[in-house]
Amino acid sequence: MKYLVGIDDREFGEREFAIVDASTEDQAIDLFVRHMVITKTSWLENLYGKSVNMCFAEVFWIRRKAGDKTWYDPVTGWYLSTEEGFVENVQTFFAGRQDFAQRYLDWWNSDMSVAESVESNPFPEEMQAYISRHYDWAIVTAIAFDDINKISA
Repeated sequence: MKYLVGIDDREFGEREFAIVDASTEDQAIDLFVRHMVITKTSWLENLYGKSVNMCFAEVFWIRRKAGDKTWYDPVTGWYLSTEEGFVENVQTFFAGRQDFAQRYLDWWNSDMSVAESVESNPFPEEMQAYISRHYDWAIVTAIAFDDINKISA
C-alpha cells in the first residue's frame, strides 16, 4: 500500500513529504523516520546535545511540576531533576529497552562532545528510530493513498 508521509515542523517552517510503500501506517512512519528524520544534521545535533534544555536531554532534566527528585530553579521557573531523577527518567523513557537506556547513560557520562557525537553517531539506527517515535521533535503523519480525496479539474 502507498502512504503519503510527512513531517510538519511549523517552528522552522520546514515541510517534507515522501511517498512510502509499506504494509501498515506504522511501518510507513518507521521507514520515513529512518530515511528522512534521523539522517538530518539538526536531528543529530538535538539528539547529542548535552545541555539541560533546547535538546533531547531536556526530556530527562526538565519537569513540569515538583517531585521527590527535583529542585526548583527560581531563575528559569523550572523544576529540574536531580542526577538520580535524570537516570530514572532515562530508564522510564526507554521502558522495555533498557539496553538503549544504558547506552544513552554511558554516552551521557562520556567525554564525547556534541561535534564528536554527531560525527561518530554512536546510537544505532534502531535506537534513534525509537527515540524519534517517543519524542516530539518532529510530528510525522502517514495517510493511505486510498484515504486521500481526489479532485479533478
